[in-house]
Amino acid sequence: MNYDEDLFTQSFMFAPIGLGLVNLEGEWLRVNPALCSMLGYEEQELLKLSFQDITHPEDLAADLALVEETLSGQRRSYRMEKRYYAKDGQILWVQLDVSLVRTNEGEPQFFISQIQDISERKQIVEELEETKTRLQQVMDSMRIGLWSLDLVNNDFVCSDNVPVLCGISEQELKDNPLQWNHNVHEDDYPHTTFDYLMGQLSSGDQVVIEYRKIFSRGEQRWHQMRLYPQFHGDKMTSIKGLITDITSQKETERSLADSENRYKLIAEHTNDLIEILDEHGVILYASPSHQRILGYNPDELVGRHVTELLDPKCHERAAEAICAQANSNHNQIVDVDIIHHSGHIMHYESQGTRYWDERERAVKIIAAGRHIGERKRYELELQRRKELYLKLQDSLDRFTAEIGQVIQKDDLNERFVQELKSIMCTDKVALLRYERASSGYHILHGSNDCGLEIDGQRIEVDKQRIKVGELIREGSVYLSIISESADSIVLVCVTEPEIEDEAMLVWLQTIIRFMNVLYQNFRTIEDLMNELSGLETSLKDNPVWLSRLLFRQSESERSRLSQDLHDGALQGLILWYRKLELIDMAGDKAALNRQVDEIREGLLDIVYQIRLTCNELRPPFIREWGIIEALQALFADTQRRADFAIEFRTNSGKLPLSEEHAVSLYRIVQELLANAEKHSMAASVSISLNSGESGVLLRYEDNGVGTGNQSVNLLPTYSRGMGIYGMKERVRVMGGTIKFRSGLEGFAVDIWLSGQGYHGHCSD
Repeated sequence: MNYDEDLFTQSFMFAPIGLGLVNLEGEWLRVNPALCSMLGYEEQELLKLSFQDITHPEDLAADLALVEETLSGQRRSYRMEKRYYAKDGQILWVQLDVSLVRTNEGEPQFFISQIQDISERKQIVEELEETKTRLQQVMDSMRIGLWSLDLVNNDFVCSDNVPVLCGISEQELKDNPLQWNHNVHEDDYPHTTFDYLMGQLSSGDQVVIEYRKIFSRGEQRWHQMRLYPQFHGDKMTSIKGLITDITSQKETERSLADSENRYKLIAEHTNDLIEILDEHGVILYASPSHQRILGYNPDELVGRHVTELLDPKCHERAAEAICAQANSNHNQIVDVDIIHHSGHIMHYESQGTRYWDERERAVKIIAAGRHIGERKRYELELQRRKELYLKLQDSLDRFTAEIGQVIQKDDLNERFVQELKSIMCTDKVALLRYERASSGYHILHGSNDCGLEIDGQRIEVDKQRIKVGELIREGSVYLSIISESADSIVLVCVTEPEIEDEAMLVWLQTIIRFMNVLYQNFRTIEDLMNELSGLETSLKDNPVWLSRLLFRQSESERSRLSQDLHDGALQGLILWYRKLELIDMAGDKAALNRQVDEIREGLLDIVYQIRLTCNELRPPFIREWGIIEALQALFADTQRRADFAIEFRTNSGKLPLSEEHAVSLYRIVQELLANAEKHSMAASVSISLNSGESGVLLRYEDNGVGTGNQSVNLLPTYSRGMGIYGMKERVRVMGGTIKFRSGLEGFAVDIWLSGQGYHGHCSD
């Protein structure tokens, strides 16, 4: 007995697997070193625990249930896989084999537990299951199925998705594997029969077939099947198969083929040059359009650098574009000049696109060149027209600026011909006078060879019926009449090939119209000078238009002088006055202050005199105030320095006179007051200005010295005023009448302006 106990003890202690004795409450009674090592406990630590303490909570209920069944006699032992917590907290998967030891009377005594660590095996199984699941998911997503047919036992096994791919149930497929092809397209069916496949497999090589399956509702899908024969000696014992749904691949191939066909069609018929370059610019492919457009065989271009086709002046620009494109995803656009096979230059715009060739693992560039010769011509033409427009505009500006200084017609003619020669780049320009009586031409300025003969016949302008300013073409000659009179015609003649630029024609017509206006002005001036010369000797009075012109000029000069005095001398005097005030404020001595006061008073007098002169030269605020208020201001100013009283009456607050008439009336009243102040020695002056339906009446009366029997025309005129003659001329220009009345005492003037002298209706 001792020997048996020693043998048991030795076996228990040195067993390679974990062993333990557990009482009926689950407490460890004895444990071997292998179990302690497995769980990481010392023997005494583990003996203080029960198996419940180290069992994973999710496995405890199942373990306890098996314990109860064993204790109740339902089973003698049990086996299970469960999880234990090691001392360090790590979870161990173990295989537990438990047997119950009973007494001779059959009473339960303790449990013997054999424990093997299966964590590594469990991990491998889990990984295999996970791999199997992933593989099944991959096969499902890629529509791949695996199958095996044992030809000896006629046993067929397959993955879950093979029946789905075949379009029949799993049971039908297992019952008769040969009916997998029952719904294959009729055109593909002969290559899927069992006899055909066995014949192909007999060589021992794998067989690959592609076929179409027809499913419900007419759906058609492409499948590929790979078959691998297995032999035992010379006899084929089994076949392994792999079914793949290749519908997407077939559709992609078809789309790719369609795209390639379309690209080939485009590449062969497009007028663009398409090239594929490596990252250094070497041609890998050239489209057939190179042959048609440039005369180069596309195959001969492969391997050559693209710059070999370019004009040398474009080499650097093209090389920079290739380098930039090879290192950037942004499209590069560059204009290049390509040398045709025959040697002439063609203008192209090339646009590059960088892409990565996965198959060759290299950067490549697709370059598409488009002919831009037409665009280049348009750009050059646009630039030429722009420059021409600026040139013509500058010519008009320069011509109009320079002719403003011309006062002689000969100088004008010379400047005009010079401008035409300069702009039109021809010497055959002439300004001519055509004499109607003799039908002859006289050159005023310009070329003697202006082509006035067509087919030997001299052009007669009278017969052409050309309008003034109109530009016509006779053969190679452009003609236009600048000025026309009863006995002659002045015209310009330009011998020039046909002018194609509309801008040039418009410029020529414009500058001719300028000349027409200038000639009209010269003629008007000549007529006026002739009229003046005739009137000087034949007429007593100047014509109305001349008097009006002189008065307007006089008023203009007065206004200018007034403005100059106001802006110049007056402002300077005011400035000095301000400076003197500053000297006063500085606190100088009393004597200096007195001198400053005297200077200040003197300056004030000067300022007052200048302001008075300005007001006399230019009536203040006539345009803004109207004649009534302007006269009232004049009376108030005169009253401050004159010794006579002024009485003014009017029946209207504001007379709607024209500015010219208002200024004339103001000047007349101004002259009458100056006469009263300096010569008549009047004590009182009465002035009335009344309007009626038919006109305006200005009446002046004073009680000064009269003319007696002396004629009014012999009344004195004064250097600062206009005198009787000036008043009469002003009234005559306004279309009115003036009457003078005078005796030994007193002087009176009545001025009547009819309705045409003012605007609108005025009440009495």
